[in-house]
Amino acid sequence: MKKISLLLCLFLFISCDNSDDLDCALISFAPQLFFIELVDDQGNNLIENGTYVREDIEVFFNDFNVGGATGPEDTSFENLIFLTLMGESGDNEFRIELSDTETDILNLNLTVEPGICGVSIFTAVSATYNGEVQNIEEIVIELQKITVIK
Repeated sequence: MKKISLLLCLFLFISCDNSDDLDCALISFAPQLFFIELVDDQGNNLIENGTYVREDIEVFFNDFNVGGATGPEDTSFENLIFLTLMGESGDNEFRIELSDTETDILNLNLTVEPGICGVSIFTAVSATYNGEVQNIEEIVIELQKITVIK
């Protein structure tokens, strides 16, 4: 999460334009996150039950680490995989490394809208996980999640 925050701060620092009406240096932007819950056919969370080890999970976009798994300190989103939304309008592929031997692929179709201070606003329109279409649910405003049965 520290890497994501640092990259977001650097992005905001270089993206602010002096011609903006707002002082971008005074605005703090949180990264737009997307969540994945992995469950078995009984609905049991596969991170919570130890099938997947939280610390082993990494998410990559263009070979850049953009996510992992939430821990117990994130009580609202505990035992979920998170990734920072990024990419271009259209299809974007995220590689999810669940362990040294298991890798899944998430394809997100995104829309990208311009936001204030040059920050783009991403919305996932559709999701395909390992080739299977997934239902996207909005868990709170602008936070989306899919639940994948493995």
